Amino acid sequence: MHSRHRLAGVPGRWQLYALTDAITDPPPIAHRSLDLSVLDRAVLRTARRAPQAR
Repeated sequence: MHSRHRLAGVPGRWQLYALTDAITDPPPIAHRSLDLSVLDRAVLRTARRAPQAR
């Protein structure tokens, strides 16, 4: 059930949703080969090695 609520310090009324872990195993992702340029591969390699932003 969804309803609108007032949030302290936030103007207006907001519709709130609840998140659950109903899906324990996500569906598999089909891997397809991509025609990547040398630059694209370098950017992807750098992104994979970069620390995650928080």
